[in-house]
Amino acid sequence: MMGPKCSFISLLLIFICCGHQAISDVSIGINEEKEIEILNMIPTNNPVQPPMELLVHCKSKDNDLDPRKLSWSEAQSFDFRVNFWHTTLFWCRFDWGSKFANVVVFDAKTNDFKGEYDLSWMVKTDGFYFASEKNPVYKRLAIWTDAPLPSKEN
Repeated sequence: MMGPKCSFISLLLIFICCGHQAISDVSIGINEEKEIEILNMIPTNNPVQPPMELLVHCKSKDNDLDPRKLSWSEAQSFDFRVNFWHTTLFWCRFDWGSKFANVVVFDAKTNDFKGEYDLSWMVKTDGFYFASEKNPVYKRLAIWTDAPLPSKEN
């Protein structure tokens, strides 16, 4: 038969095991789920380049998402969980004709967007715009770079 001390310890262990997920997800943001959406808003007819699709290749230390071609107004999204150490980092390589950019689309060390699920990036001819649930107005955070020309070997 279990004594009062054993019963208390058993109940405490059950509370810790069952309550851990709820506590970590809600109050301290550990293992919180996020979704990144990348929306191509580069018009087909634009003054910068001839019509072409946007190539997007996103990855983290643990996940390498397949490269995708996005047409105008097409979106790519992926979801993930912030790790215990808050070191989750996702970056994407964007290629659009003669332009490219490497953009960090999520960095838990900089801002883990605690309590927010939807994080959105909009790609335009003049750069990369970000918005979140708490800050729904898109703000430009990165710009395009001209792709280096291939070297000419003699």
